[in-house]
Amino acid sequence: MSSTEILHPFDRFALKAHGEAIEQILSPACRQKPVWILGGTRGIGKATAALHLASRLLSVQDDPLFADTDAGAGAGADAPIGAAEESVCQLIRAGAHPDLKIIRLAEDDTRKNIPVDDIRAMRQFLSMTPSMGAWRVVVVDALDDLNINGANAMLKALEETPKNCMILLISHAPGRVLPTIRSRAQMMRLTPLEPTDCRDIITKIDTEIDGGGAEAEILDLAVHLAEGAPGQGILALTSGGAALYAETLRVLNNAPKLAGLEAIAAKWGEGEARHAPRRYMGMLVFDRLLSRAAKNETATLPPSTLPQEQTAITALNTRHGANKLAEMHQEFLHDWHEGDALNLAMQPMMLRLLLRLAYA
Repeated sequence: MSSTEILHPFDRFALKAHGEAIEQILSPACRQKPVWILGGTRGIGKATAALHLASRLLSVQDDPLFADTDAGAGAGADAPIGAAEESVCQLIRAGAHPDLKIIRLAEDDTRKNIPVDDIRAMRQFLSMTPSMGAWRVVVVDALDDLNINGANAMLKALEETPKNCMILLISHAPGRVLPTIRSRAQMMRLTPLEPTDCRDIITKIDTEIDGGGAEAEILDLAVHLAEGAPGQGILALTSGGAALYAETLRVLNNAPKLAGLEAIAAKWGEGEARHAPRRYMGMLVFDRLLSRAAKNETATLPPSTLPQEQTAITALNTRHGANKLAEMHQEFLHDWHEGDALNLAMQPMMLRLLLRLAYA
């Protein structure tokens, strides 16, 4: 099973959230608005929701009675859109539905941006007559992966969207969407899942990919790191980030030795594209730990803080004041994002941070 399948479970089990948002977009008043931005935290199921929405639209059959109405072919002025057909879902699972185009970076693609030619191909795809039903759908996952050329190509594609076509643009940072794109789309903000639903999804997918092999402590840590975004929790498990974070907390708790810090830095900063998810998780967990440690002297720790995190934070507060920790936090985020953008080796930066945290 690929990581794409893991992070986009689609219809392998019932949709746990975002049902109201899907129903709103499919309502007669909204479904003729051709461009939607699905915004929200990374890993909360925006792509999964988009595929559920697409499966229902693509199940609508063309009906000549309504072909020339404002409501669009096959939908009728007020006709509800029902459940997805199993045949449509099978084609979507196989990546073979002729009326659905999914634009995203390939799993093994080392590029950081979606190729501009993929965005330009949208226009030709949308101009074609639907092959199997009444609609054509494009899912772009994600807007955040477009460079300036891709954004300009997107603007041209959004200028005149044909009838019975819908473009679903996923954004992990909707506040940073270009105003020119934002003005051509409807915004639908999706929210993190409830803790019980998040845990349920992570547990089920862990069972699928590893037979439920994650240790209870690591699974619990992954759920907490998810913070309502199950995709993030699964990434923490599959990348080894959750287990490495637990190891990091134990080392920072005690009197760390140089060899131990070097070993952890090597794991967090390991190169090659296949280790990018773990490097990303390193940014997330140190952002989380440092921000909480910097605020611990003046504010109560969030309820989601785990006991092992609380112990490590106490140790950090013993070694450093709040101002120093806040400074380390900002420097770390700057260095990490700069290193990631320039494809720099991350191991030296991670070791430098760990050394600063470990010694007063």
